[in-house]
Amino acid sequence: MSKRTFVGACFVPLAVLVAAFFLLPMARLTLTGASGQDGLRAYAAILIDPRYRATLFNTVSLAAATTIATLVIATISGLFLQRHQFPGHALLVAMLTFPLAFPGVVVVASAYTLVFFVMIIPLLVAMQVFARRRGKPIILQ
Repeated sequence: MSKRTFVGACFVPLAVLVAAFFLLPMARLTLTGASGQDGLRAYAAILIDPRYRATLFNTVSLAAATTIATLVIATISGLFLQRHQFPGHALLVAMLTFPLAFPGVVVVASAYTLVFFVMIIPLLVAMQVFARRRGKPIILQ
């Protein structure tokens, strides 16, 4: 088996997966959308109608800007962390890779919980202490 045949054979599973999980669902969505009253004109309206075109442009621009900013920040951070060792390096790398290990909902819920217990409750306690010193306690119900 030649190298070219081997590489081609390795792309067959990729092509099957892309067809099964991307192309077929997209084709079905296109057919479902085109079966309405307007048909394919509904898709053409995205490019023809100025309001939809502006929204499409804003969406694509925002996505491109976000991607570029993320790549720049991640590249600089990655190069710095790879080239420099400092106290707390392992902890910082663990914190940066932590969101990859858990779903976003779990990370956000944990962050909100941390903010609540680390910031909100001590703030409420401090407000109560200062209010009592002034002789006007705050009653939290």
